[in-house]
Amino acid sequence: MKVFTVILFCVLAAVQGRVALPKDEETSFDVPWFVHLRISRVSFQGRLDSCVGTIYNKRWIITAASCLTELNSDGVPTNSSFIWVRYDASNVYRPGFVTETSKVKIHPDYDHKTGANDIGLIDIDRDIEFTDKIQPIDLAAPDAEVPGTGLVCGYGETEEGEAGEDLYCVVDTVTEIDGLLVAQSSANATRYDLGGALISDGKVHAILVRIADETSAGAFLSTSKYVAWIEEETAEKVPEPEEEKISIVDGDDVLIAEPILTF
Repeated sequence: MKVFTVILFCVLAAVQGRVALPKDEETSFDVPWFVHLRISRVSFQGRLDSCVGTIYNKRWIITAASCLTELNSDGVPTNSSFIWVRYDASNVYRPGFVTETSKVKIHPDYDHKTGANDIGLIDIDRDIEFTDKIQPIDLAAPDAEVPGTGLVCGYGETEEGEAGEDLYCVVDTVTEIDGLLVAQSSANATRYDLGGALISDGKVHAILVRIADETSAGAFLSTSKYVAWIEEETAEKVPEPEEEKISIVDGDDVLIAEPILTF
């Protein structure tokens, strides 16, 4: 099985004037699996942060663990307090549907210092109804080949450093170099695009976990080695069977079985 890191040099359209794509690169895509995340963080003192994610099934969203955590006053990672999941959001201020939750699952080996295993899940806390604009997408198999091209979507950043408003998608040529996947485009991904998926052949191959800056290239984390963990965490739990006990009713010599409910 190939395990790879996807390196992003310049991949997303930065919205609101920071980087304008050439006319022939501005393309509209049908991406019903894409969601915008608004996150309440204690460290933001009432303001909301933004990331993005991907609908995996009727109950779960996949994103980066770094989107779902922050450091408390003691420097210890803690889960962010509240998350709004915004569906069908071609514009962040006009989503088609919104859910609220505070339930997340962070990969147990996530290291906020090194960025290792930067992947997490959002429990929507209800079953959402799928429509033509709200749909899940599958993960690529653990042994899937490195894709030749990939679709990446995000909102970018304004000149003032705020999150962009309008959704853009770019198709990048992906090349494997020394065990890495390199995707090239004419615009930069921003911190507001963290958690975004790299899609090829209708499957999620990786998620954005680090953006490009002056010292390093941005990077996607391959989902290949996390497929089993994601499937286990998101599987519907089958209720345990009821146990039975024998008891005497009203002092009679009549034995009946009474169920003991298990939770």
